[in-house]
Order: sequence, then structure tokens, then C-alpha cells
Amino acid sequence: MALAAVCWAEEAASLALCLAFASPEAARLAASAAALALACLFLAVMALFQMNSAVLNSLGMEYVNLGIPVNYGLARGAGSVCFALLSLALGFVTER
Repeated sequence: MALAAVCWAEEAASLALCLAFASPEAARLAASAAALALACLFLAVMALFQMNSAVLNSLGMEYVNLGIPVNYGLARGAGSVCFALLSLALGFVTER
């Protein structure tokens, strides 16, 4: 789905370039449509990322209710360590 949206946005951008030679007004309209499509795609992806943690918590609780052991401490600890390492790496990259 995301790939199709990206391809559509690319086609809209190329259409805007083609129309730029025909009419500046048409080019602005096509460029704004491509920007709107890209903004909608970004909002949809961010909404999915926000829902991700809620869905994973619900699945974890469902596993616990089914009697499947879930180690939240390990998952949270691994996430914290990865966040710390990524923050350290990005700090070095942005310092340069």
C-alpha cells in the first residue's frame, strides 16, 4: 500500500513538471495535489506507528490470559538499551 502511494506521489510530481511547461497555474495545482498526497501518506504511517504499541500491549495481555508466559521486563530492557545506543550513535553523527 505504501509503495503504491509513493509511486502515485512520484507520478503526480512528474505530472506537475510536465504541466509546468503548459501552464504555471496547472503546475501549481498538480504540485499541491502531490504535496497533499504525501502529507496524507505521512499521517497514515504515523497513525499506524502510534497504534503499534497499543496493539502489542493487547496481544501481550491476550497471551497472558491464555497462559502463555510473557517477559515484559526483557522486552522493555532491550528497548531501553537499543534507545540508549541509538541516541549515543546519533549524538556522535550530529556532533560532526
